[in-house]
Amino acid sequence: MKTIFALLIKQCKDSLRNLPSLMILIIYPAVAFIMITAMKGEENMDGFFVPMFAAMHCSFAPLVISSNILSEEKEKGTLRSLLMAGVTRVKYLISLSVFVLVSVLLTGSAFLLMKDFGVRDAGEFAAAMLLGSVVSTLIGLCIGIY
Repeated sequence: MKTIFALLIKQCKDSLRNLPSLMILIIYPAVAFIMITAMKGEENMDGFFVPMFAAMHCSFAPLVISSNILSEEKEKGTLRSLLMAGVTRVKYLISLSVFVLVSVLLTGSAFLLMKDFGVRDAGEFAAAMLLGSVVSTLIGLCIGIY
C-alpha cells in the first residue's frame, strides 16, 4: 500500500508539470461552461451541453491521459527503473488507474455545478462517470502497453 501511495504522489507531481495532460482534464468542463454561459437566453441548454460534454470527458480524457502517461514512462525508461526497484507491474497499473480515475472524477464534478441535479440524479451521474472512466482507463492502459 505504501508503494501505491508513493506512486500516486509521483504521478501527481509529474502531471502537474505536464501541461497537455492538465488541459485534457480541464477542456471539456471549461467548454461546457462557456457554451452554457453563451446560450443563457435559450431554455434547457444546461440539459443539452452537460450530458454531452460529460460523456466526452469520461470517455476521452481517461483514455488519452492513461495511454499518454504509460507510453511516456516507457519511452523515458522510468518504467523500467521502477520495475528494477521492486515495484510490481500490478501496483504500478493500479496506482496509475487510481490517479487517472480520481483526477477525471474531480474535474468531472464541475458538471454537477453547471446543472441542477437532485441527490439521486447526482449519484446516478457520478456512477455513470465512474463506469465510463473505468472502461476508458482500461482501454488507455492497453493502448499504452502496446
